[in-house]
Amino acid sequence: ALADHRELGDSLGICRGLSRLGNLYRDKKDYQLAFENLLEAESMAQRRKYAFLQPLILSRLGDCYFASGELEKAEKSYELAQNLAEQIEKPSLIALAKLGLARLSKDPDRAIDLATQVLALSKKLGSLSEQEEASKLLYELYQAKGQFQLAMKMQDEWKMLEDSIYRIENQRALFNLEAKATYDKQKLAEKISHDKELAQQALKAQRQRFLLISVLGLIIIVFLSLLKFRKDRNMQDRNKLLH
Repeated sequence: ALADHRELGDSLGICRGLSRLGNLYRDKKDYQLAFENLLEAESMAQRRKYAFLQPLILSRLGDCYFASGELEKAEKSYELAQNLAEQIEKPSLIALAKLGLARLSKDPDRAIDLATQVLALSKKLGSLSEQEEASKLLYELYQAKGQFQLAMKMQDEWKMLEDSIYRIENQRALFNLEAKATYDKQKLAEKISHDKELAQQALKAQRQRFLLISVLGLIIIVFLSLLKFRKDRNMQDRNKLLH
């Protein structure tokens, strides 16, 4: 898909493709390729003034820096992502940046405050993945502080969200399988219909060839018969003259 966008000169498609690709490489722990793609995406978004994309790319860069242990760079990326997201008033991207900052914070109270904000915001937006990550982080933070009642509450919420996401993913996978089966069935029916049509066309062409050959054969027979008749007639006329 990225190659197609490059071929078409679609800068927005290229930028989004680079960002997604960088995120995939980060998940695979291939940080070199992750950084290459994300930094190129961020540079393009900045040049092209894709303000709506920059916070997401910067948050993904922050995740990459965090995963590779470059915590200062991670913090700068998350802070810049939050500032840009607030400028364009994009709550989902604000939540994403704050979640990154909450993970990074060495101050447990600040981390809890940020994670709580993310949880409230993601509930308002109906974003299950951010809710799950925020509740899991809050569980870990409360557990570390010895606030076990709150930790258990967050654990219950986290597990419930995890189950919900798992069910949704299973339903989506089942829907995709059903859709694929329907598509394959439709394509098979189309292929059978097409093959049947081709077979009918081939049979029709064969009949037409047979008819043409038959007509040509009949014409040749008639022509040869006429020649023979004419030859016989000539011989009869010659015999009459001789006698």
